[in-house]
This record gives sequence, structure tokens and C-alpha cells, in this order.
Amino acid sequence: MFIKKAGKERKEGIAYHFGIELKENRKLIGMINLVKVDRKNKNAEIGFWLGGKYQERGLAKEALNMILAFGFKKLKLKRIQARVLHKNKPAQKLLEKTGFKLEGRLRKKTFFKNQWFDDLIYGILRN
Repeated sequence: MFIKKAGKERKEGIAYHFGIELKENRKLIGMINLVKVDRKNKNAEIGFWLGGKYQERGLAKEALNMILAFGFKKLKLKRIQARVLHKNKPAQKLLEKTGFKLEGRLRKKTFFKNQWFDDLIYGILRN
């Protein structure tokens, strides 16, 4: 179901989903995507996840830099944003190290694992 939906979204140019794999054995260890692609306003949103034992090895940063290059160079986007839960400090740190700026906070936006979380909105501009 996901693969069929992802293929349709890619064909329509509204979302791009990529696997993150280990170079040495091509094992799938995570995903990164560019969604809500708005070509008129030249913006989109990214999302990513990486298996726990593969975190803090620079793999997510590498994938993030690659999808930013894809969005800014290939799709000619002006702005890319990311939403992250306020307790997800590693993701916030990664976004900030990659050049994203904290732009806002949506209080009690996401209900996850039986509790409410604030969503932090990060953005990065092409220039």
C-alpha cells in the first residue's frame, strides 16, 4: 500500500520518499521524505526516521543534506520546513547543525504514545 501511494505521489510531484541504507550491505535502516511539495510557492516539508542503533553516526545528516540538495537544486524550492516533537532533542540538534532555524512552536499539536507533545517548526531557505 505504501509503495503504491509513494509511487503515485512521486509521479504527481507532490512527495518523494527515499530509503536510507548502509553503504556496505544496502540494508534499509531508515527513511527520509520530501512531502507537501508546493511548486507554486516553492516549498515543502521533510520528515525522517532512522533505526535506533544507527543514530549518531552521521547517517541522518548525510541523508538530510542529500534531500536538501534534491529539493533546492532539482526541484528549485525556496524553503523547506520540518516539524519535530519538542522532546526529540537529537532531531532538533541535527536540524540546527544542518542550517535549519527554529521558527515556531505549536502547543499540544501531536498526540503520540498516550500523551500530548508540542510540535516545533524548523525552516531552511535556499540561500
